[in-house]
Amino acid sequence: MPVLETPADCQIRIAGNEIRHLISGVELNQSINDHHVLKVTIKRVARTAATADFDDPSTYTNFLGQSIAVTISPTGGTVDASKELEFIGVVTEVSLDNSIDGLNRVIVTAHSPTIAMEDCKRNALYHEISASDIIGALVRGYPITVGNMESSARTLNFVVQYRETDWDFIQRLACVDGKFAHYDGGEFKLIEASSRENEDLIWRQTLGAFALGVGTQQMEFKSTVYNYEQTRSYSNDSSSISRTAALSDLSDLSPTASAQVYDSPSFVESPVVSDSRSLDQVLTTARSSAMGRMINCQGQSIMPTVAVGHTITVREMADLINRPYWVKGVKHIFDESGKYHNTFICTPLDLAFPGMSRKAPQITQLQPAIVVNNHDPDMLGRIKVKFPWSGSDETPWVRYATMHAGSDRGSFWIPELNDEVLVGFEFGDPSRPVVVGSVYNSEGAPHSKANSEENLIKLFTTKSGNEIIFNDESGKESIEITSPDGANQIILTMDGPSITIKSIDGDISIEGKNIKLKTDEKVTVEAGTDLEMKSSANMKLQASANFESKASGTFDAEGAMVNVKGNPIKLN
Repeated sequence: MPVLETPADCQIRIAGNEIRHLISGVELNQSINDHHVLKVTIKRVARTAATADFDDPSTYTNFLGQSIAVTISPTGGTVDASKELEFIGVVTEVSLDNSIDGLNRVIVTAHSPTIAMEDCKRNALYHEISASDIIGALVRGYPITVGNMESSARTLNFVVQYRETDWDFIQRLACVDGKFAHYDGGEFKLIEASSRENEDLIWRQTLGAFALGVGTQQMEFKSTVYNYEQTRSYSNDSSSISRTAALSDLSDLSPTASAQVYDSPSFVESPVVSDSRSLDQVLTTARSSAMGRMINCQGQSIMPTVAVGHTITVREMADLINRPYWVKGVKHIFDESGKYHNTFICTPLDLAFPGMSRKAPQITQLQPAIVVNNHDPDMLGRIKVKFPWSGSDETPWVRYATMHAGSDRGSFWIPELNDEVLVGFEFGDPSRPVVVGSVYNSEGAPHSKANSEENLIKLFTTKSGNEIIFNDESGKESIEITSPDGANQIILTMDGPSITIKSIDGDISIEGKNIKLKTDEKVTVEAGTDLEMKSSANMKLQASANFESKASGTFDAEGAMVNVKGNPIKLN
């Protein structure tokens, strides 16, 4: 298949020094959502013995890790010489190929500076911040030129980077935000698809081939999410949400056909949303991402300035095809004959949207954490925790799973500061933590009273020392409620059986409208000093058998009138 080419000059500089050897080939692969890869082939002719075809291999191996700049300038006249391809990267591999015919090659492989963002997987927590601010802060931590960084329209309440490289995290955030986070060969940008940077490609002049591919895909989605802070669920599907702009005749082909093929919306997982509008944004993003994959075009041109994250406008083809396209991938080729051409992948501009594949957050499992705050200002029984991997960063207020919860009822056992807890995550999403329980550790071991070989003791102890102890020892079963100093106790025991209420140094008060004490046998009231019984009205003491009242000292009986009745009455 013939390829449209143009004569060109190629200049390569490594660490600021121009490579003056014979360049036999340059291939640069650029993708909008991946790292760019450059391969430069340098031809070397032997000047010494076959065993030393490379006079000094270190001349080339020293390229490793150095910056590399490539400039390809068209010289054929069809394309203006100012339409140069410029790429800045970093050398990541050098290969020395020896041949017995003395025609040796050096293959220099380089990547875009974004490759440094794959250095390691990280963990980080972010609160009340926009996606663009997070991405901007991360990108500026690398040796890369930062270009246009469009601001996000909304603030993220809480988002977690969990075991993700900065590159994967940036791509995930950008996708949810509806923006392309990409390197265009010279600058890192965060932008929505637009025609701000455009290159016209004229059929049979600068455009040598163009293939149009239209397809169908599920593009409508539904979701139901629950917001516990509002105690309500939100449901919707994208088919009920109108599109913000009308599509061109070409771009509308696939969505119209897709609606006929797929008549039911597909479920999509949604993040925590605060209202129906937020859910609509999630569903709209999912639909836009699907539509962005429906129409894929491929082309071949001789315009070096065709770049990812830019647009090309096709001219002088069929009316259906003549329009702007968003470039998603380019392969630039400069061959040994000094000719240049490129191939590219694009989609209609009005459909362009980041793809959501591989952009889901990492799935996480149960995690230990330390309680750093347990006073929820909204009084929802939540706590804040800090993970071992989160440094000084803490979570927002997180719900604590308890045995029973409901309006003005349930069990309220909130862990104390510095307690260790176990944290789970709704749907495995690290941005949705929930504390599932408390756990012991070497510095927070169970109470010594609970150390029973046969597991006979169950207890609850507060931080001040108040205790409720359940003893299951056979024949000695008991329930004991004890104050911190042990001076006040209520004991229910089977050893007797008996109930003991004790206050060593304090008072015991029993109050009620009516109080009734009843036993089947004996009631004993004993005081260490005085015993007083007083009634604001009448007092009645009655015995079905004998009644005895006795004093070791003086016995006084006094009343406005004293009646003594008996048969007989004996006074002694």
